[in-house]
Amino acid sequence: METIECYFLKMKSNSVFTEEIVPDFLMERFSNFLNSYVKAFNMQHHRKGSLFKDFMRRVEVTDDIQLGASIFYIHKNPVHHGYCKHIEDWKWTSYHSILSDKITLIKRNEILNWFDGKEAFIKFHSQDIYLKNAAIIDL
Repeated sequence: METIECYFLKMKSNSVFTEEIVPDFLMERFSNFLNSYVKAFNMQHHRKGSLFKDFMRRVEVTDDIQLGASIFYIHKNPVHHGYCKHIEDWKWTSYHSILSDKITLIKRNEILNWFDGKEAFIKFHSQDIYLKNAAIIDL
């Protein structure tokens, strides 16, 4: 099994490893993964062209407002796009892990402390979706 250091050595750029190149490294890995997926999908379905409408965006979280907007956006996105009616209905969300008592890698206590507890976290997520003014969205 290769270590992360080995992956960094395989990067296209010849940059020395610093924290500044980590986002580029991650985006390159996501790009490679998605390109491989599209090629396999297209071959299997005898089609050509892109599958995804837009590129993947990233935003650096620099303040508490943006942190809240990011968490809200991530959890409400399936509701916003009509995949489900309520956050609780979407099984592929960290929302459930944050509210559960099961062991997880998510920094549950930090998130819940930031919201001042589970009740406030749930109440925050029960608000309507008004994303056009949120700092996380780049419309």
